[in-house]
Amino acid sequence: MNHAEHDQLIKDLEIKVKEGPPLTGFSEPYFKRCWALIKRIGPAFKETHYPNRASKDSAWNRFQNAVEDLKSQQKQWEAMSEKTQVELLKLIENARPLGPTMADLMPPKTEAEAEPGLDSIQEGFKAPPALGKRAQLDACSAACDSALAAFMEAKSRLSHAHFKIVSAKLSEVRKQISKTWNSFNRENLTKAGERKIGREDKNSPWRQKQEGYQRKLADALSNDEACLSSKKGALASFQKTLLSTTDENELKRIRTWIADCEEIIAALETNIQSLKSRLSNTEKQLSPESPV
Repeated sequence: MNHAEHDQLIKDLEIKVKEGPPLTGFSEPYFKRCWALIKRIGPAFKETHYPNRASKDSAWNRFQNAVEDLKSQQKQWEAMSEKTQVELLKLIENARPLGPTMADLMPPKTEAEAEPGLDSIQEGFKAPPALGKRAQLDACSAACDSALAAFMEAKSRLSHAHFKIVSAKLSEVRKQISKTWNSFNRENLTKAGERKIGREDKNSPWRQKQEGYQRKLADALSNDEACLSSKKGALASFQKTLLSTTDENELKRIRTWIADCEEIIAALETNIQSLKSRLSNTEKQLSPESPV
């Protein structure tokens, strides 16, 4: 190879490195082409005759500067690829379905969130987790779609190795979501069948369970209504006594009793409405005309 041809190869390398990796599209082919050119230029220094030592040293320095610039570019690109991979894997893992049970899919209620006065009713009865599970799976599907969109937008910034890792993880989670949806739909079909049989068969376990729950609701409603009637009577008595009392200490105590009584009455009225709504829903479930 003569020095003019060799010098032209160095210029080609300098131009490529100065332009840098493409702003759009995959960058890995750019680095492969540059390194292929470097492997061609480097060994040729031994067999290429330059007019003088100074011109050869100049060519060598230009070549080394281009190589160092390329190494710096590649280091930055590899760091970006690594960072992009980590971010995409995090998005994908966030889309992974949790467990198949209500406890896994929905966080437990805190003490503040629990409904007052219903502990005895709900003891031994667990509502079907279908709504919680469906909401969770909807969220997983939406998160997976977002992760896929992010992957499609960022894939050109990934190395081939990182691309394969992210693509495989995305495929794995998408399959898991699909499998979980299939399991959920089969479970719902089974429960729907059980409800249909239960409405038609008075001795079915499903119907007996629902009727047991219905009785607990009715008992709780009866107790709350009796308590409400008693509290309203007590409130009327306190209010009557308040009108005929002149002692300041006694008045203060009566006003406190009235405030407490009014608070209990408000809570009971709210709970009674909730119990009535639950009873109505249970009656609809047990009705033969209820849709599956």
